[in-house]
Formats: sequence, C-alpha cells, structure tokens
Amino acid sequence: VEFYDPTFGVRRTQAIGLCEQLIERNWDLTWSAYTRCDLVDDELLNMMKAAGCHTLLFGVESGDEVVLERTGKELRHKDIEHAFELCKKHGLRTIASFILGLPKESEQSLQKTLELAKRIDPTYAQFHLARAFFENDEWKESGTVAEHWEVTSASVNGQAYCPTGLTERQLQKWLVRSYVGFYLRPQKLISLMRTLQSAEDVLRIARGVRQVSNHLSPMLFGAVGSSS
Repeated sequence: VEFYDPTFGVRRTQAIGLCEQLIERNWDLTWSAYTRCDLVDDELLNMMKAAGCHTLLFGVESGDEVVLERTGKELRHKDIEHAFELCKKHGLRTIASFILGLPKESEQSLQKTLELAKRIDPTYAQFHLARAFFENDEWKESGTVAEHWEVTSASVNGQAYCPTGLTERQLQKWLVRSYVGFYLRPQKLISLMRTLQSAEDVLRIARGVRQVSNHLSPMLFGAVGSSS
C-alpha cells in the first residue's frame, strides 16, 4: 500500500492513531508514504516502522540553500539531513526527490544538489528536470518556458523550464551526471546489493534501472532537441 498524501504526518494525532490501529490489527500489510523532512521524529518513525512502513519519499529539491528557499517549502538542509539520519536509525528505506533547473539555478547549485544527495545517501534518489505548472512571475523573470522541448518520464507534466544562464542541453547533461554520480559509487552499489534479499528485490532494482534508462537514453543518444 502507498499513502499518496505528500505530507503524511502533518496531522500528527491522526497519523499516530492510524499506526496504532495497524499495529493492533496485526495485518500482514506493508506500506510506503510521502512526507516532509520537518514532519518526522523518533516517535513517529518508530510507530510507522512498527505499523509496517518500509519506505518514505521526501521532496528534497535542491542542494543549494538559496534555490531551496525560493521554492517556498520552508525547509533547511539541517532538517533534511536529520530526517535521513533518523530513517536510517529506524531501518526505513528512503527516496529523495530532487529538481534540477529551478529559478536562479546555476552549474554551481546543481553540483551542490549532487553533493547533498551523496551526503544524505538515501536508498534511492530521483532527479527531475524543473517544470512550470502555472503562471508565475518569478519563474518568467528568471528563465524561459520551452514549449518545444520534448518531455520524458524523468519530468512528467508541466512545460519544460530553463533558468537564465543555463541551456536545455546543460540541464540534460546534469540529469545524466546526477544519476551516474549518485548511483555509480562503489559504496552505493555495495549498499544496493545488500538490499537484495528476495526475487522481488531483484525485480524492483531491475524496474528502477529500466525506468532510469528509458528517460535518460534520449539524452544520451541525442534524440532530445538541444541548444548551444
């Protein structure tokens, strides 16, 4: 089961009550959820783990504090790092989701995002190209919406966005560089191998590799339009 609420735990009493009910009923049920880094703590994670939770997805977005602040999520890197430390302590798998190409983005901030991903070391990392979902003056002032730019499964929904100072091709290269830089580290490859305890685990990893390959292959082979 997956709880698709992006802020699981924001109603703390309700979340703990749900966990208590799942523990009491002792169903053969495992589940995952989406939440925010500033909503989790020892008590809540302990309850979630006991209730069958195995994986949490967090929207981390950016490794640059200035870019992150402009998203309006009111998160700080100390909150992010603490949340991932707690999840490791409680034996929960984590997925960190990052967005590349937000307003005011630069090559330096993109590098900081990759460095943060390595530092917090989630079980899995997702990297997405930024998308404009609605009219926003700041986004228009800080970049352009590229309506001609083909989208891939790496960046579903919305129109492709390119911040001033970066090109579409640069962002595509950073997407590839982020996935390669995060996953093709010896320690990450070893830790992923250690998670393989059943045939289902092998299939899960295979599906993940296939999904990443599908949305990176057009960029690797030049099928997606580029600009200089």
